[in-house]
Amino acid sequence: MLTTIPLLPVAVTIYAARRIVSIPGASKNDLTVLSASTTTVTFPKTRRTSLPGEFGFRFPGGEAHIGGVVHHDNATVVRTLVEASKPLVAGLKGRWSGIISTDPSKIDSPYTEVIVPAATGSLPAWLFPGEKSSVWALHVHGHASDRTQPLRGIYSAQKQGLTSLVISYRNDGASTKAADSACHLGDTEWEDLAAAMEFAAGCGARKIIVYGWSMGAMIALLALERSKYRDLISGLVLVSPVLDWRQVLAANAVRSSFPQWPLKLATFAIGAPILHKIAGLDTQVEMNRMNWIARAREIQVPVLVLHGTEDDSSPFAASRQFQEANPSCVTLVAFPRTGHTQEWNVDRSRWESAVEEWYRMAGIEL
Repeated sequence: MLTTIPLLPVAVTIYAARRIVSIPGASKNDLTVLSASTTTVTFPKTRRTSLPGEFGFRFPGGEAHIGGVVHHDNATVVRTLVEASKPLVAGLKGRWSGIISTDPSKIDSPYTEVIVPAATGSLPAWLFPGEKSSVWALHVHGHASDRTQPLRGIYSAQKQGLTSLVISYRNDGASTKAADSACHLGDTEWEDLAAAMEFAAGCGARKIIVYGWSMGAMIALLALERSKYRDLISGLVLVSPVLDWRQVLAANAVRSSFPQWPLKLATFAIGAPILHKIAGLDTQVEMNRMNWIARAREIQVPVLVLHGTEDDSSPFAASRQFQEANPSCVTLVAFPRTGHTQEWNVDRSRWESAVEEWYRMAGIEL
């Protein structure tokens, strides 16, 4: 018993460290269809299912595009059923999603599947040609997601005439796994965005706008700092951005009722020489270099931040601090009542008009 007690905090710290850098499996199907017709679907009433806008419903073997609220009472919400790959029936279990569709052809624009060469291997990407072949938008998804997540940003890029490249990166299920099969929180993943920037430059890109979603924002900021093609980046559009990992990890610990003390020890460990190996990392993660609130003044290109005020994964307060630290470069647009990466879903019109206005106000020559 005496030897067990001191081992407990060590075990909990190792568990926390490994959780931080692990690649999550599939999300749980925790939402049940109560009833459905060809035009509507009824769900239990929750904060998510009650939100205005359009969303996705993912279920085993299929997906559905869910439209606005038609009716609600104390227990249920009836919403428009825009489209479903298979009929929805009572009792069907699935999950709510900001991803409207996983099919890039639903963008209703020609695209091709291309391969981006990178040090880790081949990175599949979707290329949507635009009127401006010399100005590209690179769309980067977040942690525990894939390249279907940022498809929502294609519409605004198309409106500006940009050529869009929706990339994948190591460990996301479409690309090659890293040697340690671990997430480095952007500290190595930025290299895959840099490879996509090189690919774009080789195809004639002379200016690049990076749309970064969640951890994709961190990847974009690190590429802006480190890539040899960083001078091509004319601006960043950051959606529910990860700007400081310590704040993000603390917020997620609160959400999951995980104690803060092992989290702090784990965060220290993954950024320390030798200790990072307890998390299964082959290199340490530079946590201090990934605090963009502290480093905000280093950014010299226009940045647009689109962020929901009720994001319990990547705190809205971090975006506010980021904007206040560099108001000449950073524009923040807040979306009330909105959770993580669901700003477009709740108010698509405002999302896209904010991007359009930012292009004009920021003076980005396209």
